[in-house]
Amino acid sequence: MSRRHPLELPLATALLVAAATRFAYLGEHMTSPFFGIAILDEAWYDGMARALLGGGGAPDASFRPLLYPLFLAAAYRLGGPYDTLAAVGLQHLLGLATTALVVLIAARLFRRPWAGGAAGLLYALAGPPLYFEGERLLTTLFTFLATLLLWLLARAEAATRPRWWWLAAGGCWGLAALARPNVLILLPAFFWAAWRRRRRGAAAGEATAAVVMPLAAALLVLATAAALQAPYAGGFQLLGGAGGVNLYLGNRRGADGMTPRQDRYAAYSHQYADTVQLFAEEEYRLARRRAGDRPAERPPAGAVNRYWLARTVEEVRTAPAAWAALMGRKTLLLLHDGEIPNNKSYSFVLAEESALLRRLPVRWWLLLALAPLGVMAARRGGDRAVLRWVLAFAVLYGLSIVAFFVNGRFRIPLWPALAVLAG
Repeated sequence: MSRRHPLELPLATALLVAAATRFAYLGEHMTSPFFGIAILDEAWYDGMARALLGGGGAPDASFRPLLYPLFLAAAYRLGGPYDTLAAVGLQHLLGLATTALVVLIAARLFRRPWAGGAAGLLYALAGPPLYFEGERLLTTLFTFLATLLLWLLARAEAATRPRWWWLAAGGCWGLAALARPNVLILLPAFFWAAWRRRRRGAAAGEATAAVVMPLAAALLVLATAAALQAPYAGGFQLLGGAGGVNLYLGNRRGADGMTPRQDRYAAYSHQYADTVQLFAEEEYRLARRRAGDRPAERPPAGAVNRYWLARTVEEVRTAPAAWAALMGRKTLLLLHDGEIPNNKSYSFVLAEESALLRRLPVRWWLLLALAPLGVMAARRGGDRAVLRWVLAFAVLYGLSIVAFFVNGRFRIPLWPALAVLAG
């Protein structure tokens, strides 16, 4: 016992609490009439996963990458007749892994094992991340990858020979971008890390490695995925085609800052299809026909993206004051305590389905209140390199949410970073 690692007890405590809450929530969740019913984006991911397993239809990687459908397909194959239960169970395991990473990052940041334990308990007892672990959406997978990226970056900053850690961080960064591409907004932070290393007297090669190696590893992951997905995407493309139209819907005149409300309805037939994708492609084809072209039935994702980016620029240029007010509104929505609904309503689940989620004590406001105190404590006696990465992720990823639209589902990846600071 005297030789026990000082992190063992804090880590075990956080994991036991996280496991108990997840086990209890899974039992409660399985009694819901909505358990196993795929709604909206869940239906898209479910359909792509079953298509990958040969269950009818063709996988489509032109709009969104297939990383999360592959995860779901593997869970379905593992679970057999209990496919939904297997998928949700694996996501709860990812929630446990994220809790462990929060403990490790916070302990390294504050150089105190029980600061890590406190951060892990804050995350373990938070309702919204637990709720989304039960939904077949990429939120939990992306949150785990983003938190793993922060831990790898913390290890790279502390290592005497950090090149392998930078490579691992870059690979994880690329995987996270296959889930949600706006994580690529972290690129300036890598240049900042290299500049600070050079300023502290590191050799030019060591400082350059902090940018070149993560970027090379991320590009390798994205290029490999693009090559594998090319038959399902209509060609080679590093990222999906969802970015341009979603940027337009989040910044057009009349946008509410919360939902991707389209200019008009787009309809699909018997099989669920993403109406935003249908709208984006239909509008692009109409624009090309007005210009005298004959566009393909399945237009290239890059061309569709460029069309919607140009539309977004035109919207901002036409009404800059209204756009600035919209950005201010979205910033306030990001900080607001309420969980804005997207696929389903978290507040409805609290009121009608889950007594456990109602009783969990950690809410968004609590992490926002404690995080600035954590920043001050880390500046006084913590690891400032780790602090810079946690803050860079929280600020830059938060800005990427504001650039599109804000709801509870999209800000879940910020919960681990804030829990680390709040610990």
